[in-house]
Amino acid sequence: MTANALIQRLREHARITPAQIAVENEQGTLTYETLWRTVENLSRKLREMDVRRLALEADNGPAWICADLACLHAGVTLIPVPLFFSATQREHLLNDAAIEMVIAQSAQPPAVDAAVLDADLGLYAIATHTKSPAQETAEDIIKVTYTSGSTGQPKGARLSAAALESVMLSLAEAVEIDEPIGHLCTLPLATLLENIAGVYVALYKGGRVISPSLANLGLSGSSGLDLTQWAQTLQRWNPQTLILTPELLKAMLFLIAGGQLRLEKLQFVAVGGAKVSPVLHAQATQLGVPVYEGYGLSECASVVSLNRPSASRPGSVGKPLSHVSLSFADDGEIIVAGAAYCGYLGEPLQSSEAVHTGDIGRLDAEGYLYLEGRKKNLIVTAFGRNLSPEWVESELLSAPCIAQAAVFGDGEPFNVAVVTPARPDIGHDLLMQAVAQVNQRLPDYAQVRSIIISDAPFSVANGQLTANGRVRRCAIAARHKDRLNDLFQSSQPFTRSMP
Repeated sequence: MTANALIQRLREHARITPAQIAVENEQGTLTYETLWRTVENLSRKLREMDVRRLALEADNGPAWICADLACLHAGVTLIPVPLFFSATQREHLLNDAAIEMVIAQSAQPPAVDAAVLDADLGLYAIATHTKSPAQETAEDIIKVTYTSGSTGQPKGARLSAAALESVMLSLAEAVEIDEPIGHLCTLPLATLLENIAGVYVALYKGGRVISPSLANLGLSGSSGLDLTQWAQTLQRWNPQTLILTPELLKAMLFLIAGGQLRLEKLQFVAVGGAKVSPVLHAQATQLGVPVYEGYGLSECASVVSLNRPSASRPGSVGKPLSHVSLSFADDGEIIVAGAAYCGYLGEPLQSSEAVHTGDIGRLDAEGYLYLEGRKKNLIVTAFGRNLSPEWVESELLSAPCIAQAAVFGDGEPFNVAVVTPARPDIGHDLLMQAVAQVNQRLPDYAQVRSIIISDAPFSVANGQLTANGRVRRCAIAARHKDRLNDLFQSSQPFTRSMP
């Protein structure tokens, strides 16, 4: 494997700007000199341990970042363990990936036999007494990111160092900020988007990565958010760049509009993971928040396209990054070439030149990419009209009283939405008023006739959300099967009596 561009750049930063802050959070800071020394020491220990594949199970913060960079430097395949995984999912990951060692973070030495990697960071290496099969590990596979599988079990997508580097370099160019970036990590670092587009890009450009603990961010599980704590953390660090999901963007705009948050330095807010509704984008523009929507997937090593300051088109997910080329299947499926993954763990190693994304989209005359839904999610109504549920859901989510939505109607004469209210005190009548307003913006075949109020928020824990926040339609439909059937069976398609 050739020398990694990020590792080379870190070495240069440590030599040229040693006192510049590289990583910090509520517990302290690491300068570039200290960061480089720590990464070198950790990578040397990993080489001495002769480990090929390890898991990283740690909170957001400097320790996670140092361990990740050390694996990159040492050429060790790293598998991040999302802390919101259930015990069953965690066990599946460790077994499926044939993990040889787990890097864990702890304030005190673990009770089990563990080697100290870095006492200051609280990093320990715990052997699992498993040996990775040789055929499953290639020299250039540097990271395995677990993404949701169609069966509900997470699947490990193999990513090469070259693929991650291509994405990082393209994003560093797309951000269009020349001075050092102050980037605040608001997503779990085990999320590939935050890992590459957030941490790697900021460090490559000589910036400052602010990585508070998940508790300090106000995040719990896969979708819990303490709004007050989150606002305090955003205000304290006042970053230049952020990466948000649409739901976090919605929360931030609520705080800004209410005068509870002022982010004077903010220059670039990348939003991904799900579609941004036009209403939400318009609100951001009105409040002066620089929102740039993008698109990506784990199988393409994260970001594929992104709006940017010099080329932005609301409603699109931007132009393809410089390392990417797009083509389209006859049915409109997006096919991505460039930085493709090397197959899933448990499958033969492959060197894919292109990824069939399963997403339907189109390019306009100026090269902006528009998403029109998931190929497998397409709803064909009983009247033969086609629609993407994601389109209707994004409109529903623009309503302040609706936190989550999943739309159903395949083969039916009308659509039903399962919704989660934004607050427990929001009832059916208020929700239906919001739906009526949304329906005014939709053609008749896309309108929502009825709603079901979910008995609990969609989450990874209850199997109704994927790890990256997308709804699991089959699980939601199964949960509300009887109520959906009752609504659809009560349909009266002909309301006028025959003569």
